[in-house]
Amino acid sequence: MPSVPWKWNQSHVEALVLDAATNEDVRAKAIEYFFAKLNVAGVGPGNVSRIIKAGHDTIPKILNMTVDDLLKIPGFKKKLAEKIHHGIHNKIEEASLPRLMAATNVFDRGLGRTLLKLILDAHPSILTSGESDEEKIKLVSSIKGLGKKRAIGFVSHIQEFLDLMIETGLEKKLTYAPTTADSTHPLHHKKIVMTGFRDEALKTQIESKTGIPMATQVTNNTFVVIAKEQKKQTAKYQEAERLS
Repeated sequence: MPSVPWKWNQSHVEALVLDAATNEDVRAKAIEYFFAKLNVAGVGPGNVSRIIKAGHDTIPKILNMTVDDLLKIPGFKKKLAEKIHHGIHNKIEEASLPRLMAATNVFDRGLGRTLLKLILDAHPSILTSGESDEEKIKLVSSIKGLGKKRAIGFVSHIQEFLDLMIETGLEKKLTYAPTTADSTHPLHHKKIVMTGFRDEALKTQIESKTGIPMATQVTNNTFVVIAKEQKKQTAKYQEAERLS
C-alpha cells in the first residue's frame, strides 16, 4: 500500500493519495504524463526530474521557461535546451483543445480525449459559457456515451482547467470549433487503427477525415491498419493479416 496518506476511491478499487497537489512524486508523474501525451521530445522522466529539482515544479512554471532558464539546469547544453523549448511550444501550439485537456489530467479518470472531444463537439463553449454547474451537468449528461457521473466529473473540474490555462497564458486555446467531416470523403466513417507507434498529429488529421475516433481494435469492420514498419509485427498487425 502507499507509504503516504491515502484513501480508497468510490469503488474501493484504487488507492488515492491525499493532498496529491502537494505530493512531489504525484506532481512529477503529472508533469511527465502531460508532456508524454503531447509527444514532446526530450522531456522524459530524467529531464523532468532535473527541471523539477531546479525549482520548476509545475506545468505552468515549465511552460513559462525560457531557453536561458533551461540552460541553468545542470547537464543541459544549448542544443538540448533549444530542443526542449521548441518542442514544448510547438506541440502546445498544434495540440487541439480536447488533447490538451486530456494531457493536463485535470478531469476525472475515464474522461480521455475522445470523450472530451464528444463534449466539446456538442457544446463548443461549455468551458467558458455562463450556465450554472447544474445546467452544464444536464447538458453533458444528455450526450450519448456519457451519464450524470461523468458529467459531474467533467463540470466539477472546469474551473481548475481554466485556472491552469490562464496561469500558462493559453486562454486562446479555449476557443473551440467542432470539426465537421466531409461525408463525401473516401475515408468518411472508415474505422482505422494505428499500431506500433504514436503520432497525435496524424491521428487528429485522420479523424478530421473519418469524422469518428480512431479505432483501438482490429475487427472485420476495420478499413485499414497503419503500422510503422512491416518487420515489427504487432498483435494488431497480425490480426489484420488474419482477417484479410
